[in-house]
Amino acid sequence: TNQNLFLGGVVGAVYGGVVDSCVGRVNITVSKMSVDGKAKSFAVGGVVGLATNSSTLYSAVNNSKNEGVINIQPEAGTINAAYIAGVVAYSQETNPGINMSNCENHGNITFKGTAKNAYVSGVSGFAAGIDDATAVKGNIENAVNNGKITVKSGSSITNLLSVAGIAGVHTSSHII
Repeated sequence: TNQNLFLGGVVGAVYGGVVDSCVGRVNITVSKMSVDGKAKSFAVGGVVGLATNSSTLYSAVNNSKNEGVINIQPEAGTINAAYIAGVVAYSQETNPGINMSNCENHGNITFKGTAKNAYVSGVSGFAAGIDDATAVKGNIENAVNNGKITVKSGSSITNLLSVAGIAGVHTSSHII
C-alpha cells in the first residue's frame, strides 16, 4: 500500500480548521523512511504538514511562523513526492485552497534525497485550490522567508524539482 507521512512543528495535519498565532520552534529531521519499494509521499512543515478543507469548513493558517530547522535526508528509495516548507508543506488540491496570511519562516531548510517530485520552499511547498462560489481561497498574503533553502548535491529528482523562497508551487488564479 502507499503510505503518506505528515509532520508539522505545531500540527501534522489540519482538516477544516484554523491555525492562528502559532510558533514552531521544533527542529525536524527525517533521516529514515521505510520505503519497501512502494511509492510514498511526505509533507514536512515547520508549522503544518498538511492543510486541507473538510466538506463544510475551509482551513487557514494566519499570524504563524517557523523558527526551527528542517533537515530532510531520507535513505534511498522510491519517494513519489516530497513537500517541504517552513510554514505549510502541502495544501490539498482537491478542495478550495488554504488561505495563509502574515506567515514567516526563519528556519533553514535542507533536502537531500531521491524522489520523483520535490517541492522545497520557505513558506508554502505546494498550494493548489479552486475558486468557489462564495470566496476565493488559496491566497498567500504578507509572507516572509528569512531562512536559507538548500537542495544538496547528490539529490536525485526524476520528474520535477521546485525550490522557492515563498511558494514552491502555487496554482489557479490565486494571489501571492
